[in-house]
Amino acid sequence: MKRKNTIIVFIVTILLTVTSFSFAKASFSDVASDHWGTDYIDFAADKGIINGFPEGTFLPENPVTKEQALAMLYRSMKATNILKSTEDFTWEYISVMDAYGIAEWSRPYVSYALKYKMIEENDLLHFVEGEIGLPASRQEVAVWAAKAVDKELSPLYFLEYKDIADIHPEELPYIDLMYRQGVMIGDDHNEFRPNSTITRVEFAAVCYRVYHLGNSQGYDLEKEGNTFIGTIKDIKGNSLSFVNATGIQKTLIISEDAGIIINGKESSLKQLKSDTEAIIAYNNAVDNKNLLIWTEESMYQGTLYEMAQITEDSSRITIKNEDGEKISYLFNDETELYDKNSNKISIISLTLDKNVKYTCDGIKIIEIQIQD
Repeated sequence: MKRKNTIIVFIVTILLTVTSFSFAKASFSDVASDHWGTDYIDFAADKGIINGFPEGTFLPENPVTKEQALAMLYRSMKATNILKSTEDFTWEYISVMDAYGIAEWSRPYVSYALKYKMIEENDLLHFVEGEIGLPASRQEVAVWAAKAVDKELSPLYFLEYKDIADIHPEELPYIDLMYRQGVMIGDDHNEFRPNSTITRVEFAAVCYRVYHLGNSQGYDLEKEGNTFIGTIKDIKGNSLSFVNATGIQKTLIISEDAGIIINGKESSLKQLKSDTEAIIAYNNAVDNKNLLIWTEESMYQGTLYEMAQITEDSSRITIKNEDGEKISYLFNDETELYDKNSNKISIISLTLDKNVKYTCDGIKIIEIQIQD
């Protein structure tokens, strides 16, 4: 099916922290030195991720085809050493490539994407029309990039795009990942425009961020989770209408395979009622499967089951509660720790198999007291 190539220029905001660009300037004749994407283009060209054209141009506003998108993502992964394999799998998918008219030059990249489930064979139906490669949509690029970096998806998606209804529901967790990690964040009108094309300069910015995300070590806790405090107003299927303390309403979409822990016990969304005050929290660095919901303000208790450091100043502690369920929380320098006589103590006094009482803000332990 023929697609109209709609070129949309997005204002790109850098959410990943870097001190400076350091690479050779590519100096494409059609990219001005003060163009917002010059540094991204030069970086990606220097790393061998993107190429210009023989006449020395880059064509920054041209749309990226699906074959080109997979090629550039592959090169981004190769440059940052996160490829699952450098083997050329074209031989394994040769009949598929022939059937869908995939260009010879792109077959190693497309076959890699098929091998490692970045795309499915049915996706190839809309890769080529005649001998012309079709443009990639922003939604497709977000999903492919999310699968390329292989980061944890979240049990809850909170996206405030005005056009969220245009995003396929099954793609939401991947677009959420790209948003949290600052790879693709939408435009200055608070729209994601999932079905719009993505330009070569925009894709250079995506590749830059994929490269740095692939090179990042450890966790950025702020990007791995969230805590919502307010009132549950309505529950429909796997989404919650939630109003925070300032009266702002949010829609929280819960993954269908998320574990639901309510007040420290395994449960389901069906147990929640409207107009209930609640804390809803998750953090992938602490627990990437469970959504914790607290509707009671009280002290909880259990046995300290496991401890593991996740960043320089934060640890994950797992507590086995009275029902035998194991729940993980974040423990850091702000957590107050007391002995059974309510005297403040240091974390070195916290050892496994200790009985404890604790309060939390959903995902982080606020106060914990050793009971024996």
